[in-house]
Amino acid sequence: MLAESRKRNRKRILIELDQKFPLSPTSQFQLVTNLPKIGFTADERVALVHRTAEAQSANQFVNLVARNHGVMVRNFTGVEAAMDWLRGAAD
Repeated sequence: MLAESRKRNRKRILIELDQKFPLSPTSQFQLVTNLPKIGFTADERVALVHRTAEAQSANQFVNLVARNHGVMVRNFTGVEAAMDWLRGAAD
């Protein structure tokens, strides 16, 4: 996705997830901390929108790890809130 967004000169990515099971805390940590290793920069933002409140709640560790590592990835329960954050209206 990062390569495609760069090809199209887009720095904002919205991903809608339909997970059957949440990521483990270890997987959430690895997801966030590996993004800079593949070239993800602080100029780029990824909003993860979960279909259920349970999935969003279970993946909250992503937010904590991302903030601690300066990576612009956040979880949301709805597209509107995600779009506001991607536009820079909220953090």
